[in-house]
Amino acid sequence: MKQINRLSEYFYQKSNLVNCITATAIMVLYASIVLGSKSECFQNQLQEGSQVLGLKFGYTFEYVSIFFNQLDESGLACYASFVLIWDNIFPILYTVMYILWISWIYKSARNAYPQLSLINLFPIIPCIFDWLENILELRLVNLFIAGNDIHNFDVTIASLVNQLKWMNSSAEYFVIFIGLSLIILRTNFFTKIFKGNE
Repeated sequence: MKQINRLSEYFYQKSNLVNCITATAIMVLYASIVLGSKSECFQNQLQEGSQVLGLKFGYTFEYVSIFFNQLDESGLACYASFVLIWDNIFPILYTVMYILWISWIYKSARNAYPQLSLINLFPIIPCIFDWLENILELRLVNLFIAGNDIHNFDVTIASLVNQLKWMNSSAEYFVIFIGLSLIILRTNFFTKIFKGNE
């Protein structure tokens, strides 16, 4: 628990507007340049409207089968490499970005609400689900490449983890909204006190 508290405090100390914007810029550049370029070798084989599994909110056995069958041998190998390497780096970048933003937003509020101090580490949860999803997704594509049958159960588990990832990712915006609301409430509270003393 002490290590978790230290990690939380570390990000509170490092959180400022410059670092938040820098982390955001790095995440956006990585997503657009690195992920964009590393996915070209399989994206150009996909039919219009097809999305990689990680970008969908859940998927079916039928969708997975159709998706993999659109890719040739080189496309499947590229997709596996993409999931194994580049798509595993991305969660680190967006997690650091969200932790810095939430730390910056909650920095003053945590003194009044100490029970919320560890809220800045919440983005680690969707990051873990993202990594777990990548492991399961990589297993699916490797089974397909090897010519082995993909079972509906495997797809169901991977799809469930995918949905948990997106639900927790969405919850990050709720955490940010709550933090901003606390700031507004505290600001209005102190403003009323200040005016009352005039």
